[in-house]
Amino acid sequence: MRDRSSDAQVDILVVEDTHSDAALLVHELRRHNLAHRIQVIGNREEALDFIFCRGEYQGRSFLRPPKMILLDLQLPQLDGPVSFKDFRQMIERIATFWIGVNRLPLSGIPAHEAISE
Repeated sequence: MRDRSSDAQVDILVVEDTHSDAALLVHELRRHNLAHRIQVIGNREEALDFIFCRGEYQGRSFLRPPKMILLDLQLPQLDGPVSFKDFRQMIERIATFWIGVNRLPLSGIPAHEAISE
């Protein structure tokens, strides 16, 4: 298990509540050498804690935001694209204020059923 208070730079933060989907995504990212330091988080609240260095992640530095966030569009706490937009705006507002970063790359990933054959 990864030390949650680690101050190491994370290339990609994956927010995915289905373990098998997260494992497949991490496997593919690594197979194509797209990222070596990947943090997988299973829900929106923990993702916010990670991004803003709160709770279990209070040992992280605001100066080391993830280079990209991949967000499951069908997380139980989210309701489609509108909430994705709201989530992005909230992250960007707080990130601008706290860490001087006005844009964290955030991409939505479709549900497993939408991409499987």
